[in-house]
Amino acid sequence: MVEIGGVQIKAIIDSGSSCNIVDRKTWEFLKRNDIKCRDEPRKTELYAYGSKEPLKTAGVFWSTIVYKGVAVDDAEFVVIEGSGQSLLSCDTAMRLGVLKIVRQMETPGISDVVNNYNELFTGLGKLKGYQLEVPIDQAVTPVVQPTRRVPYQLREKLEAKIKELLDSDVIEPVSGPSKWVSPVVIIPKNDGDIRLCVDMRQANRAVQRTRTRLRHECLFDSMFRDRVFCMLDEYGCK
Repeated sequence: MVEIGGVQIKAIIDSGSSCNIVDRKTWEFLKRNDIKCRDEPRKTELYAYGSKEPLKTAGVFWSTIVYKGVAVDDAEFVVIEGSGQSLLSCDTAMRLGVLKIVRQMETPGISDVVNNYNELFTGLGKLKGYQLEVPIDQAVTPVVQPTRRVPYQLREKLEAKIKELLDSDVIEPVSGPSKWVSPVVIIPKNDGDIRLCVDMRQANRAVQRTRTRLRHECLFDSMFRDRVFCMLDEYGCK
């Protein structure tokens, strides 16, 4: 519950929103309760996430918003036509103290870990002593796809990349006939090198997958009391 221009309403914190939003019904409620604000009947272009069509807006107003004694003066609100929940933008929510975004781009001490275990960060990592078996549906007819034409300017790079992968024991040559043949896909990199990929769409039809039942609703329900979240990626902890 927040107070806008002396009138209390319910609003949702939207960390992805760039502006504060109220719908037409809420705006009429605020006016009936003598909201203290200055308004302007101009329309502004506003887009919902992932939409190419702008929302229908009725105007803009500015007012003071208060939450538990913390006030943000002259906050801008966009009034949209239709009905919807009132949203607090990322900037306004952070200024009110109801949203905090912590960015930690580098984990402290990561260089020490690399130096102490340098052998683990050298070369190409590979799982040894284990043979992965992919379950194949034998009822699926194997497909031998024709090779795709490689641009002349990429042929030398392709040969060098294949040799590099062979020397690194990432791939191995096939000397006999093969029931499955999938074409190579070459992805140029910004540094002039190439990434070697394979179009496995036909072969993937024969792979028997293990079905795991995971419903996002159940996962979110189990986190409703949590207040601190962490995201992990290859650059460390954020």
